[in-house]
Amino acid sequence: MQEIISILKTLAESNTINFIIMVTLLWVIVKKIRLGELFENASEKIHKNIETSEQTKQKSRETLELSKKRMENLPEEIASLEKTSRNKIQAFEDKIKRNTEQTISDINKSIKRVMDIEEKKVSNIITQKTSKDSIELAKNKIIDILNKNPDLHNQFIQQSLDELDKVNIQ
Repeated sequence: MQEIISILKTLAESNTINFIIMVTLLWVIVKKIRLGELFENASEKIHKNIETSEQTKQKSRETLELSKKRMENLPEEIASLEKTSRNKIQAFEDKIKRNTEQTISDINKSIKRVMDIEEKKVSNIITQKTSKDSIELAKNKIIDILNKNPDLHNQFIQQSLDELDKVNIQ
Protein backbone atom coordinates (compact mmCIF):
# COMPACT_ATOMS: atom_id res chain seq x y z
CA MET A 1 0.00 0.00 0.00
CA GLN A 2 2.90 2.23 0.64
CA GLU A 3 3.94 1.70 -2.85
CA ILE A 4 0.63 2.79 -4.21
CA ILE A 5 0.76 5.90 -2.07
CA SER A 6 4.28 6.59 -3.23
CA ILE A 7 3.23 6.18 -6.88
CA LEU A 8 0.25 8.41 -6.33
CA LYS A 9 2.42 10.99 -4.61
CA THR A 10 4.88 10.92 -7.52
CA LEU A 11 2.05 11.19 -9.97
CA ALA A 12 0.54 14.11 -8.07
CA GLU A 13 3.83 15.95 -8.12
CA SER A 14 4.48 15.30 -11.83
CA ASN A 15 3.77 18.27 -14.15
CA THR A 16 3.07 16.11 -17.14
CA ILE A 17 0.40 14.17 -15.32
CA ASN A 18 -1.13 17.38 -14.01
CA PHE A 19 -1.13 18.80 -17.54
CA ILE A 20 -2.81 15.69 -18.93
CA ILE A 21 -5.44 15.82 -16.19
CA MET A 22 -6.05 19.51 -16.85
CA VAL A 23 -6.37 18.98 -20.61
CA THR A 24 -8.72 16.04 -20.02
CA LEU A 25 -10.85 18.13 -17.68
CA LEU A 26 -10.91 20.99 -20.20
CA TRP A 27 -11.88 18.58 -22.98
CA VAL A 28 -14.74 17.23 -20.85
CA ILE A 29 -15.89 20.76 -20.03
CA VAL A 30 -15.72 21.83 -23.69
CA LYS A 31 -17.73 18.73 -24.67
CA LYS A 32 -20.31 19.38 -21.94
CA ILE A 33 -20.66 23.07 -22.71
CA ARG A 34 -20.45 22.52 -26.46
CA LEU A 35 -18.04 25.36 -26.76
CA GLY A 36 -17.25 24.37 -30.34
CA GLU A 37 -20.86 24.83 -31.36
CA LEU A 38 -20.95 28.19 -29.59
CA PHE A 39 -17.84 29.30 -31.47
CA GLU A 40 -19.29 27.99 -34.72
CA ASN A 41 -22.65 29.73 -34.13
CA ALA A 42 -20.91 32.97 -33.20
CA SER A 43 -18.74 32.63 -36.30
CA GLU A 44 -21.84 32.09 -38.49
CA LYS A 45 -23.58 35.12 -36.95
CA ILE A 46 -20.50 37.24 -37.53
CA HIS A 47 -20.27 35.96 -41.10
CA LYS A 48 -24.00 36.73 -41.70
CA ASN A 49 -23.57 40.22 -40.19
CA ILE A 50 -20.61 40.78 -42.50
CA GLU A 51 -22.69 39.65 -45.52
CA THR A 52 -25.59 41.88 -44.44
CA SER A 53 -23.19 44.77 -43.97
CA GLU A 54 -21.76 44.17 -47.44
CA GLN A 55 -25.25 44.11 -48.95
CA THR A 56 -26.23 47.27 -47.07
CA LYS A 57 -22.97 48.87 -48.17
CA GLN A 58 -23.72 47.94 -51.80
CA LYS A 59 -27.28 49.30 -51.56
CA SER A 60 -25.95 52.49 -50.00
CA ARG A 61 -23.45 52.87 -52.86
CA GLU A 62 -26.24 52.34 -55.39
CA THR A 63 -28.41 54.91 -53.60
CA LEU A 64 -25.48 57.31 -53.52
CA GLU A 65 -24.90 56.89 -57.25
CA LEU A 66 -28.59 57.36 -57.96
CA SER A 67 -28.61 60.47 -55.78
CA LYS A 68 -25.57 61.83 -57.61
CA LYS A 69 -27.31 61.27 -60.95
CA ARG A 70 -30.41 63.03 -59.66
CA MET A 71 -28.31 65.90 -58.37
CA GLU A 72 -26.75 66.23 -61.83
CA ASN A 73 -30.22 66.58 -63.39
CA LEU A 74 -31.54 68.80 -60.61
CA PRO A 75 -30.75 72.17 -62.27
CA GLU A 76 -32.52 71.08 -65.48
CA GLU A 77 -35.51 69.82 -63.49
CA ILE A 78 -35.66 73.08 -61.53
CA ALA A 79 -35.44 75.08 -64.76
CA SER A 80 -38.18 72.94 -66.28
CA LEU A 81 -40.41 73.42 -63.23
CA GLU A 82 -39.77 77.17 -63.30
CA LYS A 83 -40.64 77.30 -67.00
CA THR A 84 -43.80 75.27 -66.44
CA SER A 85 -44.75 77.50 -63.52
CA ARG A 86 -44.16 80.65 -65.57
CA ASN A 87 -46.29 79.23 -68.40
CA LYS A 88 -49.09 78.37 -65.99
CA ILE A 89 -48.87 81.78 -64.34
CA GLN A 90 -48.99 83.47 -67.77
CA ALA A 91 -51.98 81.34 -68.76
CA PHE A 92 -53.77 82.26 -65.52
CA GLU A 93 -52.94 85.94 -66.04
CA ASP A 94 -54.28 85.82 -69.60
CA LYS A 95 -57.42 84.03 -68.50
CA ILE A 96 -58.00 86.48 -65.65
CA LYS A 97 -57.40 89.40 -68.02
CA ARG A 98 -59.86 88.01 -70.60
CA ASN A 99 -62.44 87.31 -67.91
CA THR A 100 -61.98 90.78 -66.45
CA GLU A 101 -62.30 92.43 -69.86
CA GLN A 102 -65.41 90.37 -70.61
CA THR A 103 -66.90 91.28 -67.23
CA ILE A 104 -66.15 94.98 -67.80
CA SER A 105 -67.71 94.74 -71.27
CA ASP A 106 -70.80 93.05 -69.84
CA ILE A 107 -71.07 95.72 -67.13
CA ASN A 108 -70.72 98.50 -69.72
CA LYS A 109 -73.44 96.89 -71.86
CA SER A 110 -75.70 96.60 -68.82
CA ILE A 111 -75.04 100.24 -67.92
CA LYS A 112 -75.85 101.32 -71.48
CA ARG A 113 -79.11 99.33 -71.47
CA VAL A 114 -80.10 100.78 -68.10
CA MET A 115 -79.23 104.29 -69.28
CA ASP A 116 -81.28 103.80 -72.50
CA ILE A 117 -84.23 102.57 -70.45
CA GLU A 118 -83.91 105.49 -68.03
CA GLU A 119 -83.61 107.97 -70.93
CA LYS A 120 -86.82 106.58 -72.43
CA LYS A 121 -88.56 106.84 -69.05
CA VAL A 122 -87.39 110.41 -68.59
CA SER A 123 -88.38 111.25 -72.17
CA ASN A 124 -91.86 109.78 -71.61
CA ILE A 125 -92.24 111.66 -68.35
CA ILE A 126 -91.13 114.91 -69.99
CA THR A 127 -93.44 114.30 -72.96
CA GLN A 128 -96.40 113.61 -70.69
CA LYS A 129 -95.64 116.64 -68.55
CA THR A 130 -95.16 118.83 -71.62
CA SER A 131 -98.43 117.56 -73.12
CA LYS A 132 -100.29 118.27 -69.88
CA ASP A 133 -98.76 121.69 -69.60
CA SER A 134 -99.53 122.43 -73.30
CA ILE A 135 -103.13 121.35 -72.89
CA GLU A 136 -103.47 123.38 -69.71
CA LEU A 137 -101.85 126.38 -71.37
CA ALA A 138 -104.11 126.06 -74.44
CA LYS A 139 -107.15 125.72 -72.20
CA ASN A 140 -106.16 128.81 -70.23
CA LYS A 141 -105.48 130.73 -73.47
CA ILE A 142 -108.88 129.75 -74.91
CA ILE A 143 -110.63 130.71 -71.66
CA ASP A 144 -108.74 134.01 -71.58
CA ILE A 145 -109.63 134.77 -75.23
CA LEU A 146 -113.25 133.85 -74.59
CA ASN A 147 -113.34 136.04 -71.48
CA LYS A 148 -111.98 138.98 -73.44
CA ASN A 149 -114.33 138.49 -76.36
CA PRO A 150 -117.66 136.86 -75.34
CA ASP A 151 -118.95 137.05 -78.92
CA LEU A 152 -116.41 134.41 -79.88
CA HIS A 153 -117.99 132.10 -77.35
CA ASN A 154 -121.35 132.43 -78.99
CA GLN A 155 -119.77 132.10 -82.42
CA PHE A 156 -118.06 128.81 -81.41
CA ILE A 157 -121.32 127.48 -80.01
CA GLN A 158 -123.14 128.37 -83.24
CA GLN A 159 -120.46 126.74 -85.39
CA SER A 160 -120.67 123.58 -83.28
CA LEU A 161 -124.47 123.48 -83.65
CA ASP A 162 -124.16 123.98 -87.38
CA GLU A 163 -121.73 121.15 -87.64
CA LEU A 164 -124.04 118.93 -85.59
CA ASP A 165 -126.90 119.71 -87.93
CA LYS A 166 -124.83 118.61 -90.87
CA VAL A 167 -124.06 115.33 -89.22
CA ASN A 168 -127.69 114.68 -88.25
CA ILE A 169 -129.11 111.95 -90.38
CA GLN A 170 -132.77 112.40 -91.37
